[in-house]
Amino acid sequence: MPALENVWLDAGALLLKAPPPVAGGWWVKGEALVWSVKSAPLPPTLTTFAPGSLSAITGAGGDVGVAGTTILSPDNMRFDPLAGGRFTLGHWLDPNQSLGVEGAGFFLGSRNAGFSETSGGAPPLRVPFTNVPPGAGFPLGNSSFVLADPGVAAGGQVISSSLQFWGAEGNAIFHAFNARTVNVSLLAGVRYLNLSEGLTIASTETLLPPFAGNTFTGTDSFGTRNQFFGGQVGAKAETQYGRFDGSLLGKLAFGDNYQTVSVNGSSAVSGFGFPPGSVTPGGIFA
Repeated sequence: MPALENVWLDAGALLLKAPPPVAGGWWVKGEALVWSVKSAPLPPTLTTFAPGSLSAITGAGGDVGVAGTTILSPDNMRFDPLAGGRFTLGHWLDPNQSLGVEGAGFFLGSRNAGFSETSGGAPPLRVPFTNVPPGAGFPLGNSSFVLADPGVAAGGQVISSSLQFWGAEGNAIFHAFNARTVNVSLLAGVRYLNLSEGLTIASTETLLPPFAGNTFTGTDSFGTRNQFFGGQVGAKAETQYGRFDGSLLGKLAFGDNYQTVSVNGSSAVSGFGFPPGSVTPGGIFA
């Protein structure tokens, strides 16, 4: 399941800053962002087992925690660094440039992470799960679902995870301190953040001759969306030395985080006693 909580680390920013405010008191700036995102944890979704091991003679084989079982699926979905941008537009409301307004927004390009494993039968592939009472069709407790087995079935699993993150804010600015090389401003305003994550797991099984024509595809989809609405306060200090300038900015926001989760699953089956092309609600995990 995608993580509902993530940590964003500002790994670097290229500042493309406009000249000092021109007549009329407008300013604009843009930044190129490179951010790193905490990986999303993933429980075991695919296993295999060594022939002749205890796992091979327990249930369907591949049960988690049994000697001989090897977990093939990753324990987390790692995203590469995400590139994006941040843009700011502001305007002083008075000739003395003591009171102004500023709007800003940022975005990160959507990023995907994935995993896949297929087998023509060897090595065997299993989907591990815990079968709880009342249970049906599988032993109670640790069990597994066959995707691939020598001489019996070929199959595999594909996992895809996605992430999108963006936000916007609007602030009123009060120019509190102005020295020759240092300017300090206070700000107060509102902030909005949107984080969307998705996880899709597709598991396939195709029986081999003499049972060819019997196929199963289970598709499970999980989605989360976190939306933050709140007010914020902060301070900004800017300094300039000749052709070089620097700034220090701090903001603290308080508000509500609205979370939604969607879970969907479906199973497409041909054979196994079902009419061709049958689709039923529910996958393996959903």
